Amino acid sequence: MPFEADIRDCHGKKRKNAYDDAAYPKATDLTEDERAEYELRYGHRILKSWVLSATLHDVKVDSEELQVADTPLGFGFHVVGTSTVVFNNLRVSDNDVASRFFKEVVSDFLKKVPEDLKNTGGLKAFEAVSVSVVGSSKSFADEYAIGIPFTITYTFNLSDIESFASDKIDAQQLLDRGQVKDSRTGRVKVLLTSAH
Repeated sequence: MPFEADIRDCHGKKRKNAYDDAAYPKATDLTEDERAEYELRYGHRILKSWVLSATLHDVKVDSEELQVADTPLGFGFHVVGTSTVVFNNLRVSDNDVASRFFKEVVSDFLKKVPEDLKNTGGLKAFEAVSVSVVGSSKSFADEYAIGIPFTITYTFNLSDIESFASDKIDAQQLLDRGQVKDSRTGRVKVLLTSAH
């Protein structure tokens, strides 16, 4: 019989015993040395996958360092990229942009994350993964229009990403379980459609 104790993680959730998941830290409480340790241990491999996925789909990576973050779904890491594509807001809806970013950039990266963490011994290091893609849109009817930037942030539990990578759940199920936020409108529900 395992040792029973009243153990709580950093979010106040009660753990069954001392052998359950370790309590996750808060990113805001990490020292510079602890952040550097996460960067050293996990950053290179994760960022290498992010750079590959982003570059293949016209997204420029914004940071060469792994950003640990307190996400709405718990302690995790955050990667950011900027799309080089300017969308025509007369022809493409917000949902179309969010689903295109997800299909082309985010899902490709997420499928690599569990293997990257497994290879670095970090499957239990994070609770969540957050990916932000900065895009821009303008009216192509206006010859002198300037693209207006926006950010779409996708946040998922690591356990859901593992299920997605092993094909236990599909992309729409992953999106339904996660959180997607648009800097212009707040939280959005993304529906993957075949019309692109």
